[in-house]
Amino acid sequence: MWLKVIIISALAVATATSTRHIRITNGQQASSGQFPYQARLSMTFKPEVAPHPYSCGGSLISDRWILTAAHCLEDAESALVHLGSIEFNCSRCLICLSSEFVVHENYQTIDGKSRNDVGLVKLPYVLEFNYYVQAIALARTDENFLNQDVVVSGWGKTTDGPLEYSPFLQYVRLNVISNELCVKTYFEEVIIHSTICAIGKDGRSGCQGDSGGPLVASGENPLLVGVVNFGSKHGCAVGFPSVFARVSEFVDWIEDKTGSLNK
Repeated sequence: MWLKVIIISALAVATATSTRHIRITNGQQASSGQFPYQARLSMTFKPEVAPHPYSCGGSLISDRWILTAAHCLEDAESALVHLGSIEFNCSRCLICLSSEFVVHENYQTIDGKSRNDVGLVKLPYVLEFNYYVQAIALARTDENFLNQDVVVSGWGKTTDGPLEYSPFLQYVRLNVISNELCVKTYFEEVIIHSTICAIGKDGRSGCQGDSGGPLVASGENPLLVGVVNFGSKHGCAVGFPSVFARVSEFVDWIEDKTGSLNK
């Protein structure tokens, strides 16, 4: 049973195509409660900045905070936060409105690609966790997760054509590659120690999820290892890696800004 539920028909979301919204190829549909930390953010802006809301992903990291990408929050006025549902337009989920954001001070873009691309959304009240809504632990070690299987989830793009979100949450397993390999696709200014790259195999896309969404090392105790930053401008069917902010590099910053995460 929901303890705090707002039943709202979520807004339809429109946006322009970019490398931020990345495609889901040969993913699987998530089951209800499979990714209880998954958030969807419907971002709104002043009309002169963006006439329509657009959708980003996020990860619930405590009972009061969402971790997402800085570029999702830049110039935004508010975020409608959706939790506890695998439906894009959820008819029954926990929804709250926030206008309290923190963007990393060193966030920057270079030729459309980003560095230090992390941000935080503060929720208006403390959540009560249940089966469908739970926080995920942050990766805190120096482990690079090289060659490990990871999971990325989101509603993302389902084609390389006009933007079309999946009606249900999708996920796929990727494999972490070295930054040395990743830089061959991108360039050294953006593939740095605070990034982590992953790529699909067996026809699965490495361009997965939504901007700001989670990259997770799954297992008995799942760990949030990355935040979706960007994919290749060439599209997703060609096997290019996706780039994520490496969460372990930002733990101190996150805890400094939230003041609430347990070490």
